[in-house]
Amino acid sequence: MAEHKTLKVIQITDTHLFQDEVCSLQGMNTFSSFSIALNKIKEDHPQIDLIIVTGDIAQDHNIHTYRKFIEVMCQNFDCPVHWIPGNHDSLPAMRDADTQNFENPLFDIGDWQFVMLNSGVYGKVHGFVEQQSIDNMNNYLEDNKKPTLICFHHHPILMDSAWIDTQQIRNSDYLLEQIHNHEHVKIITWGHVHQESQKLINGIEYMSTPSTCFQFKPKQDQYQLDNRLPGFRWFELNEDGTFTTGVSRVDMQNYQIDESSTGY
Repeated sequence: MAEHKTLKVIQITDTHLFQDEVCSLQGMNTFSSFSIALNKIKEDHPQIDLIIVTGDIAQDHNIHTYRKFIEVMCQNFDCPVHWIPGNHDSLPAMRDADTQNFENPLFDIGDWQFVMLNSGVYGKVHGFVEQQSIDNMNNYLEDNKKPTLICFHHHPILMDSAWIDTQQIRNSDYLLEQIHNHEHVKIITWGHVHQESQKLINGIEYMSTPSTCFQFKPKQDQYQLDNRLPGFRWFELNEDGTFTTGVSRVDMQNYQIDESSTGY
């Protein structure tokens, strides 16, 4: 009889790294906060089956930044790491830097399967998922009936923040209609919004995950940073399709952000 086990999956998002590790964004050294988050992941979760990275990896579009990201992930973890781009990323640079097959949008591990859809639009802040990606997802989910986690960079549902909701996935109504045709989809998760949320909709848990750097204050009409600490999300995925999830925040000395910032 095949052995079944609970899968431990970590989601990190919106690292906003620079090639120069001393660079800061919104008053925060993003490489430092990223490193602190990785250390906490290793301390809290010594056995990890998968890490998903949901975009905005590099702020500077530099191929060397992506190479450094890959190097750091390989040094710290021996599990598969899969990524998708965000609106601040350069997909060509990501692909040129990728020597470890980090990009793979449809795959399974153990009793679960994973769909990672690129919602980035070149030169734009908002999201959109191309029809070919939706068709590939539908074909995959028709042929494979394991419990499924789907992730994007952008948010597919409103966050009740007027400024950031203009950046939602533009074809999210159609996209979610397609997803809801597949009863084995259990989780939809994303980054981009730099905040934690969770909502059950039609039997699917929708959730956003904090950034490993600065956070956005929830439910604000105008751009505003939050004083909550950087974090990540963890999942424990059971063979029967049930799961537990939570958000962990780092412990940081000298936490600093530019609270007067009006954007970036």
